[in-house]
Amino acid sequence: MKRIDSYVILLILINAAIVTSVIVQIHPLIDVHSYSLLLLSINFLVIIFSFLILWFLRIRGQELRKEVEIENLQNYVEKTKMLIDALNVQAHEHKRNLQTLKAMIALREIEEAEEYLNEITENQKTTDMYLYVEDPALNVTLNTQKKLAKNKNINFNFGFKDDISTWNIRSWDVNAIVGNLLNNSFEAVMNRKKTKRYVGLEFLKDEESDSKIIRIINSGPKLSDSQKSKIFEQGYSTKGSGRGYGLHIVKEIVDKYHGEIKITSNEFKTVFELVLPLCEEETSDDKKII
Repeated sequence: MKRIDSYVILLILINAAIVTSVIVQIHPLIDVHSYSLLLLSINFLVIIFSFLILWFLRIRGQELRKEVEIENLQNYVEKTKMLIDALNVQAHEHKRNLQTLKAMIALREIEEAEEYLNEITENQKTTDMYLYVEDPALNVTLNTQKKLAKNKNINFNFGFKDDISTWNIRSWDVNAIVGNLLNNSFEAVMNRKKTKRYVGLEFLKDEESDSKIIRIINSGPKLSDSQKSKIFEQGYSTKGSGRGYGLHIVKEIVDKYHGEIKITSNEFKTVFELVLPLCEEETSDDKKII
């Protein structure tokens, strides 16, 4: 919104400069009464024109937000499909392994069955397993991001240091925050060597203020002070046009809950810490983390 507000101010100033120039040119050519009427008419037109500019930019901002929300929803559907496919593969493998073990036991190949079972157990330690989180939307996001991280050779870990079922925050809002910040962090670390790509996610609580905290750490490049001050502005991105809306959505959600975003960055890691105080303004109709 800061960028849109800047455009509004700039256009109004340009409009005012044009009007001033016109007035200066015609002032010597007309009488005082006509000049007063003309000035009143011009002021009226300036006001109308300014409101039209503001209305247009506000509508455009809403359209951009809707486009991003639709894109996020499409990503959520795609992630759900990916997760279902992964679960189907796991289910198929489990069924095949059980059939193999059943056949070995039927043939009294007990030692071979035991060895095969040990191999399966060992293999499960290194393969992707479905991680269950109580919130369905967050469940899909974390599992698909875990799979995506593996495909990109990113060491991705997350942990819950607080019971998020008690968080008075809408499920979709938490999912939007986590999804957008993880996407940003995954992109940030891709320029690092494969062995130095790390992204961490934590859900925790500030014991003193009882605020809820979402912390995301990545091993991407250091953010400058200028980047930290602009990174959540609508449309701002270092990756080209058509980007820079995901983090702006994160900022809007945090503002809605009267929270704050803290960013620390050095040559080794960048930390985004979202502090969300207990919110009493959410209505009972809103879906909370369950």
